[in-house]
Amino acid sequence: MSLGTKNPQRSDSPLSPEQSFSVNGRTRNRDDDALAKKDKGYRRYASGVERVLSLFDTAFEEWADYISFLGRLLKALQAKPAGIDDIPHKALVARRLSQCLNPVLPSGVHQKTLDLYVYIFSSLGRDRLSMDLSLYLPGLTPVLSFASLSVKPAVLTLFENFILTLDPRSLRPALRSVILALLPGLEEESSEEFERTMNILTAFKDLMGQDGENVPDTVPYGHQFFWQCLFLSSITSSSRRTGALAYLSRNLPHLGVPGLESLSLETNGHIESDMLKLPTDVEAVTSPDPGLLIRCFCAGLGDSQLLIQRGFLDLLVTHLPLHSAVFQYKIVREDLVKLVAAASLVVTRRDMSLNRRLWAWFLGPEPPGEANDNSPALKKLSGFDVTTPHGHGSAGAEILYFQRYGLSPLVQGILGMIEARPIVAVERARPLRVCLSLMDRWEIGGYVIPQVFLPAIKSVWQYQDVAPSRESYAEVLRSANMFFDGIESGLIWSEIFNVVGRALDQYDIRGNPSLELLNMVMFIATNFNIREEEMLVVHMPLTCLTLLLRVQKFMELSHVSHEVEPSSVAYLALKIAYQLLELIPERAFATDLVMSEGDVSTDPARQPIIEDDEILKKVEDVYAKNQGNLDLVNPPFAPDELGTLLLKQSMGLVTRVVHSDIQAACNETIMAIFAKIIRMGPRNQLPATDTAKFNSALLNNQNETGLRGHTAHHFATTAAKVSALEIIFTAPQVRSGSWIPDRMVRQLIPQLIVGLWPSLSPSKPKHNVEAARYIWRLQSIFPDRQIIESTLASLIMPHRQNDDGVMRDTEGAQRFATLWAHSPLTSLIAQNRRSSALQARRNSVEPEVVGQHGLSILERPLLLLLDVLEDPRSVLFLFVTSWLQSLPSLNAILGVLIYRLQTLSSNSSVPSEDDVGDEMVSNINYDDLDLVVYYLQTILHLMQYSTNNVWLSLTSFSPSSESQESGAPVQVYLSRTCLNLLGSRLSRQLGASNATFKANQIALSMIRQFLLGPSSNIILEIGIETTLIDELIWSIEHTELPLQASLIDAILIALRARIPDESLARPIQHRRITSKENPRVSSGLPITAEKGDQRGVIVRFLKAGTLDSTLKSIQTVFEDSGSEISETLEPTISLLLNGLEQSLATAHDRLMTFEILSTPIKSPEPPQGFFGNMVSGVFASDTNRSRTMTANNRLTVLLCFKDAVRICFRIWSWGDFGSHSPPRDTSAAASFNYTTLRLRNRTRRIFEHLFAAEALECLETLIELWCQSVTEVNAAAIINLLHVLDGSRPKNTIPAVFDAIYSRTNPNVLDPVRKSTLTSSLSDINLSAFLVSYAQSLDDDAMDEIWTDCMTFLKDVLANPMPHRQTLPRLLEFTAILGEKVDNTSFGEQRKLRRELGDLFVRLLTATLTIRPIGFSHESPSTNSLEKGVSETSTVRRSFDLRTSASLDGLVPVLAIITPKLSKILLDSDRVAATVAIISAQVLVPTFRSKAFPENITIHTLHLLISLGSIPEAAKAWKKDVTESFNDPKFFASSLTLVETGWMPVLRHWVLSDKERMPELISRLAAPTAAGLVFGVGASSARLEADRKTQLNLRRIAILILAAADDTFVVNLTGLQAKLIDLMNATSASSPSSLTRAEIYLVIRALVLKTSAIHLSSFWPTIYSELRDALSSAFPSELQDALDASCLLQACKLLDILLTLGLEDFQMHQWLFITDTTDAVYRPQDCNSAALVDELAKGLDSSSGESHVYTNSLINVTLTGKRRPLLSSIVTKGIKKEEIMEHVLRPFFRQLSIFAFESTYSMEAPDWKACYDDLIVDLFNDSTLV
Repeated sequence: MSLGTKNPQRSDSPLSPEQSFSVNGRTRNRDDDALAKKDKGYRRYASGVERVLSLFDTAFEEWADYISFLGRLLKALQAKPAGIDDIPHKALVARRLSQCLNPVLPSGVHQKTLDLYVYIFSSLGRDRLSMDLSLYLPGLTPVLSFASLSVKPAVLTLFENFILTLDPRSLRPALRSVILALLPGLEEESSEEFERTMNILTAFKDLMGQDGENVPDTVPYGHQFFWQCLFLSSITSSSRRTGALAYLSRNLPHLGVPGLESLSLETNGHIESDMLKLPTDVEAVTSPDPGLLIRCFCAGLGDSQLLIQRGFLDLLVTHLPLHSAVFQYKIVREDLVKLVAAASLVVTRRDMSLNRRLWAWFLGPEPPGEANDNSPALKKLSGFDVTTPHGHGSAGAEILYFQRYGLSPLVQGILGMIEARPIVAVERARPLRVCLSLMDRWEIGGYVIPQVFLPAIKSVWQYQDVAPSRESYAEVLRSANMFFDGIESGLIWSEIFNVVGRALDQYDIRGNPSLELLNMVMFIATNFNIREEEMLVVHMPLTCLTLLLRVQKFMELSHVSHEVEPSSVAYLALKIAYQLLELIPERAFATDLVMSEGDVSTDPARQPIIEDDEILKKVEDVYAKNQGNLDLVNPPFAPDELGTLLLKQSMGLVTRVVHSDIQAACNETIMAIFAKIIRMGPRNQLPATDTAKFNSALLNNQNETGLRGHTAHHFATTAAKVSALEIIFTAPQVRSGSWIPDRMVRQLIPQLIVGLWPSLSPSKPKHNVEAARYIWRLQSIFPDRQIIESTLASLIMPHRQNDDGVMRDTEGAQRFATLWAHSPLTSLIAQNRRSSALQARRNSVEPEVVGQHGLSILERPLLLLLDVLEDPRSVLFLFVTSWLQSLPSLNAILGVLIYRLQTLSSNSSVPSEDDVGDEMVSNINYDDLDLVVYYLQTILHLMQYSTNNVWLSLTSFSPSSESQESGAPVQVYLSRTCLNLLGSRLSRQLGASNATFKANQIALSMIRQFLLGPSSNIILEIGIETTLIDELIWSIEHTELPLQASLIDAILIALRARIPDESLARPIQHRRITSKENPRVSSGLPITAEKGDQRGVIVRFLKAGTLDSTLKSIQTVFEDSGSEISETLEPTISLLLNGLEQSLATAHDRLMTFEILSTPIKSPEPPQGFFGNMVSGVFASDTNRSRTMTANNRLTVLLCFKDAVRICFRIWSWGDFGSHSPPRDTSAAASFNYTTLRLRNRTRRIFEHLFAAEALECLETLIELWCQSVTEVNAAAIINLLHVLDGSRPKNTIPAVFDAIYSRTNPNVLDPVRKSTLTSSLSDINLSAFLVSYAQSLDDDAMDEIWTDCMTFLKDVLANPMPHRQTLPRLLEFTAILGEKVDNTSFGEQRKLRRELGDLFVRLLTATLTIRPIGFSHESPSTNSLEKGVSETSTVRRSFDLRTSASLDGLVPVLAIITPKLSKILLDSDRVAATVAIISAQVLVPTFRSKAFPENITIHTLHLLISLGSIPEAAKAWKKDVTESFNDPKFFASSLTLVETGWMPVLRHWVLSDKERMPELISRLAAPTAAGLVFGVGASSARLEADRKTQLNLRRIAILILAAADDTFVVNLTGLQAKLIDLMNATSASSPSSLTRAEIYLVIRALVLKTSAIHLSSFWPTIYSELRDALSSAFPSELQDALDASCLLQACKLLDILLTLGLEDFQMHQWLFITDTTDAVYRPQDCNSAALVDELAKGLDSSSGESHVYTNSLINVTLTGKRRPLLSSIVTKGIKKEEIMEHVLRPFFRQLSIFAFESTYSMEAPDWKACYDDLIVDLFNDSTLV
């Protein structure tokens, strides 16, 4: 076709022909030469053929046009001159004929075309047809697959009459294609063409055999080649596999060679090469490589059709038995494993017909008779007699056969499937399902499952870490449970026994991953059904016994080897044992006797003398030798004996705990195991030696170091002893005194208390709570409280042997204070105080409750400690007073004293008196007078030296007494007791004495103290002054002078208390901290300073870092078990916090007072004049100086507030958030929780006070910490803290944030009291980001209380938006959050509020876009590059990133987030449409039209585009924006990351919503025409412009094909194909030129990837013809017509991707380009490859005279699990255009054939994603554009 000819208009009818390009340069030159050499008649003949061929370029409306064209072509060909056997324009004729065999055309057209083929083949003759076979055969090969019944005979006739007559050497390269062409004729055995096709294939085999006549081998080489091609066809073409199976069933020789098996048995399996002589037909099938035979069967067994699988299984049973010499000696071991694995996969279909055939293949042929079952050969086959328990008769023969031939490869195949570790759930579960099906035949599964059980379970265990989703893991676990349930319990536990042995064996400590093995056992015990009766009763107890025994040995060996973590391994093993013990029922030990003292036998005959090694040997005999099969062996131990052994081993572990340093977790687990075993069942055989050893370990005091040498190890061993005692004494099967006599317990209890006593030290708080709890547990163990009480009393007394300081004297008292703090009653009182609902219960606590809660053991130590108050000079006096003042409640102490007073009163006898009617009759016995005085004096000391808490306790505490009114406070009871003591007649009867005088003085002192107290009105109600006056009268009458002064003083105070205007009560002295209590406090914070500069005190305190260092010390104590300090940490930090709070409060109060005083009072206008101005100036200077001082003072205080907030937050977050996690030492968990809870409560109170004083400054400090957080957890902790505090509720926090923003943007609108001092390094952008994050964390119901403030703030911003221009995007997001949250509440149902919010949102968006237009955005390029490829959907994560991002004020990310929520913000669809139009016009359009496009595009821009596409109201504007950006020539310079994550989803949605995009792009493609200007600058410019437009349009078409779903553009394929064919006709001088050929190949690659094969059938003639011409142009002789290097590279990539994908339609044509048979590897010596690529490689090497091998850059890229293209983007990256041929294409041509064959041989699946990614890289490589 000439360049200037215009093509007529063609229709898009499916019947239209596909245009073809003109003959390539190489063929055209040959034809022109022929025309020049022939005579005039030939030229007339060729001209007639050319005229007919040109008719094909016109539009064919109906199929009759094709028949007419073929008829004319036949006539033109028949007009050839005599003596001419050549066809003019034969390449073009062959293409037209192949295009007429289009499957969419009717059979009449096909028949007519075949008639033309017959004429052409007849005209060419045998030799000429052999030469032109590559032209005509590709059109014929696919016909039989779609031909009608009338056409098939004609096709077969062509092969019979013409193809079969060709030279075998010319037919050899195309043999695989010929086989693929004929195999569809064998699909139906009942068809008429079946036998004919079978005969043709056999004839081809014989024909190829003639090719080997000169080969010296006896086997025809052509037969081998035919079989190899048949196997390759079956491997690669699943649609032809049915025909291949039919041919194999007829012609495959039997590979089970008779006689060779007996020879193998006689020679014990060793056959020399000269002895291995296979039949000729067998050699033909298995030579040169039997691997293709194996892979052919693997492909057939893996076919999706059931009938094909069944057929190949039949072939295996009948032709390829497992004992075949081919399997045993011919093929490699890996191939046999591959075949057996493929065969085993058929069981997953759960089809009995398949399974029966598989069992028959595995178990071998049935023996001819029972007599042959015991033949010597069969016995020799396995090495043992067939009459063994494994089987007898035919079953035994089958087992022996399977063990010899099938077991090993089957196990290896299943293990290979397991070790592949696929990620897809179905593939992961496949080996499990195979094993489950194999268990249907015990002859097979019984030998396979033991070897694959553990690897299969391990694969499931490992899958939980890599599973893509929970559903995937659940599916695999489901399959694993089915597999597990089908296995015999004995086998399961034998494997567990072996795993435990490997994990804890002495030889495996250095190497094997013990933790991994034990974790797998734990996984089995947790996730599978192990509750079968046999497991529970037999296997679990034996496994527990093994675990306990091996753990003991492991602990002994762990001191030698340090390659693993011994404590972790031991802990995990013990945890497994405990979990198994939890499942074991009591019936597993088969006795109901209760242990008593007599059960501990001392008779050696009754003692089970079994050593540990003997126990292991017996258990090993059960599991290792018999796989736990109880049918073959009895349990090694009786149930009661097994229980005794378990108890013995657990006792051994407990003994080890109390003797050595064991991890706390191990300690607790061992005790739990011991408790479980001892409570589980009876023990009727417990050797006395074991109990004696156990008791000796408990009594062993080798670790006792008194109060000096306390260590964490000492605490652990003591705690273990306490736990052991508790377990023994609380077990129902153990009677009291059966194991440990009372004498021993009385000896042991003091030792244990002494051992726990050092852990109560406040300077070592790690185990305070635990030690206190263990002491209470001792009381429950041993009810005699006197031993515990006396031991504690002796420990409390100060040690004065070495007078070396205060701390040693007060150590015992401090430890008692810790014990008291953690007592049960104290904890109950503290809990009740925190609960307002239990207030009534707290008030009604009676003294008797003290004994019920265990405080009875603390009464005597408490009284000893309170005795110190009598001597203020005592060393302990300061500590005791400090301790009493620090107690939150004195109810418990008062309860002890009041209870004892009531006991004395109730037990006293009243002497008879004459004055029995006196109301003041005393019920106090003189013998008890000293005790009464003692208790009253102690109570008096409490009132004198305690704080106001004592008065609260006295008011709320109500003792019960018969003579006391119900509910009366304790003050009334004590007052009446004192009055009774004063009115006692004992002193009148017995006379004055020191005892009675002291009693009277104490009674008067207590009454006086009550009257001076805050609750004196309660005492006055009982008329106490009347009684005192009566006593004064009596004393005057009897001249008792010592009491008169005290009585007068008390009476005077009582009378004055009656007068409300006067108060004689002395003020309660506030407690002061002294250096004797805590030297750290005195050095760090001098709180006692009432005068001076409080600000300086706080600054020095904060700078000193006292709180920080104290907190670090506490952290060190809990993290390091060996750390020890010399001070009380938790009280210290509490005192420091108290001091900090008091100092801050004092400083802030003084600051407020000073500010009030310094506020100037407005005076009248001063008089004008010189004097008036001078006076006003003087006062103004004084005022300014005062204001400066006030500002400095305020700044100092606020800085102190900020430092306090930081320190308090650090304390608050310790333990829960931040870098310091809770301790791993579980033994200190209770103490850790107690300490952290107290610190958090204390800091919370400080936070409340700080926020109440300076809410804005404190909030800004927390926001600053939020911005500086390095993890999301720390940031979330700050948000959570704000939600917890009452002072930072949303109604307080939101306005404070608004004020903080105002203070930085527009401070003039705020009142001075609401302004921030700007001491925090926060910007308005940081504050707005926090506002967004905080609003997201709020509950929806909180909108009600913050709505008004938010609306007011937004309106103020809109009134003057310029100061807020940096925060407008964040405020826009904040508004969207309000709309989203209010939509979820009933509060949002008010349409007026919603309408108001929508108006504010629209106005805010307009203001944002007006003030900060996108075209003048200040976003830096670095910001854009940072945002590229970053997509965070999590709200928390996004907020976290925005705190430190450089684009906090970015508008596009905010719009991308809020756009999907527009329907909730703007209820009206019209407003949504208007808003979307605004976003499109002012955001997207400027972005896409910017000069920086596409560099200015970020992932947020594309997310915004995607979000707009989901809004129906935005459809029109959205399509317009996408169209403009897509049509921009710079679009293909976009980042690959953005293309993959952003543009492709956008384009996918675009083509779905706009169906006209593809037709419109196709219409843009113009056919090549002659340039308007042939010469000059204008011609070149016009041609380049046309080339560029065409390239861009072709790339747009390709990218839309890739973006859309598969087969989306099937309806447009006809038009697209026509346009592509037109463009293929372009030349270097046309417009567009041939430079667009590269883009055509890109479009074809896209079609191949995204279009089904059935829709590409019409493309193949065009594709292979174009590829052949493109590659032919690369020959050195064709350089003048060679394609551009980039076009040739894209053609090679197209060929590469076609070979990689292995499309079946292209397999019939690939022989034109590569050697696709075994000749690629096993090439005959006298045979040269006829493939185009091989010829090209040879020609390029010969022309250059060099033979460089560039293999590394190509082959190494493909070393993956899937088949990838050889020419990947990595290979071609960075290669210059002039180096493409030398460094890329020459190695490619040289390696392609071998690489393609090896890919087929490896049976790897194609990597579709790699092909897709390479195409994306080529499409967006703008450097290849014109």
